[in-house]
Amino acid sequence: MYNSESYFDSHECFTRWQQECSHELDNIVRWWAMFAIDEVHGGFYGEVDNHCNPNLQADKGLVLNARILWFFSSVAASAQVSSSTRRTALKLAGRSYDYFTRHFHDASHGGAYWSLDSKGEPKDTRKQTYGIAFAIYGFSAYYALTHSPEALQHARDYFQLIEDYCKDTQHGGYFECRSRDWQSAIDMPMSQKDLLAAKTMNNHLHILEAYTTLYHVAPTDDVKAALLHCLEVMDSHILGSDKPHLKLFMTDDWQHDLSETYSFGHNIEYSWLAAEAIDALEMPALAEHYHPTLASIAANCAERGLGSYGQLQESFHIASQRFEDYNEWWIQAEALVGFFNAYQLTGEHRYLITFERLWRYTKGFHIDPVYGEWFCCSTLEQQKGFNNPKIGFWKGPYHHGRALLEIMARCERAMHSTAKPRAPLHASTTHNFIKSTLASRVATEGATHAPR
Repeated sequence: MYNSESYFDSHECFTRWQQECSHELDNIVRWWAMFAIDEVHGGFYGEVDNHCNPNLQADKGLVLNARILWFFSSVAASAQVSSSTRRTALKLAGRSYDYFTRHFHDASHGGAYWSLDSKGEPKDTRKQTYGIAFAIYGFSAYYALTHSPEALQHARDYFQLIEDYCKDTQHGGYFECRSRDWQSAIDMPMSQKDLLAAKTMNNHLHILEAYTTLYHVAPTDDVKAALLHCLEVMDSHILGSDKPHLKLFMTDDWQHDLSETYSFGHNIEYSWLAAEAIDALEMPALAEHYHPTLASIAANCAERGLGSYGQLQESFHIASQRFEDYNEWWIQAEALVGFFNAYQLTGEHRYLITFERLWRYTKGFHIDPVYGEWFCCSTLEQQKGFNNPKIGFWKGPYHHGRALLEIMARCERAMHSTAKPRAPLHASTTHNFIKSTLASRVATEGATHAPR
């Protein structure tokens, strides 16, 4: 039955996916309520290992806590979750907002600290644009849930700080980091994986995401202009000339691409986040311009980025023409949404088949059936020696929690909409794709086709 093309565009299939995602979302919310709450110092632990043991000395990161705020606010606002899950999420959203505004928010200079120590005292006080964007994302979601004027004001204030102090008025786009008082630039990579660069894809991708959400809840002309600017920068400077890949690291004038890898995870994430931004703006000309590009990015990921288990692989090294032998949970989460979105953009059933294989892989290798939550590194990666905690500076409920919410909502729309998906934007042969993707792959794990 699962090999039938018609099954993947049926009420039965959409219902199954929706129910499975709903069940897993309930599990995640319960897990966080049981294992993530810091009863001693407030808020949430900065780190919890794979066996649910907290690291009581771990720092608490801005990105993690802004994402926590976004996640529980979004779950509590969803009409598709159970009443018990909604009640739990509402309580945790309030807890997150209270802790964030009391500890992360810089009352003297505005914005939020990059990190706190385990007791909630400021540790790294720099103003990282990426982190401020996630705070906007979280505040906007909390405002959508509660209609709190204070939450919206925080989101608006943080937006203005980015526009006033982080925007490059000469070359366009946004700089990475400022000092606590916003007066000087700081040359510091955001993480150990990042190169030191004046402009990065990741920064701009998540500013785009934050501004889209702010515009959804409070559509004003200044946010609209900034969102259009983000789309233009991504299209003109960060997409490659043939537009299947995002450039990751660039100079301030955009003239030099410093990237050593392609990131299929970020490619597929951009393909649906940009579609969300375009939908929010409600400008048909934008959709006509961008949708073919977004569809081609998703197609490239499906054709060049999938591993032997159906998973989306992440870092492709340009020099060696090989994939890095390592994958994380967030890549699969973004790919689940990205491929479903590609189906909605193009009407091509192949993306639903890709989604099914990816969902099977995720259920089999990322979801922990014993201790709950999702492994950062799949069990395949753990066999190779890779291991990371279930809560950490960069690991929270955001990527996979958002994917579950998105798939539930998209399945609901697919089941109840009389409109068909958009007409295909490029040619494909679904029958051949079914045969190739459901057949056993000859390629071994970690080495597949080179990207286009």
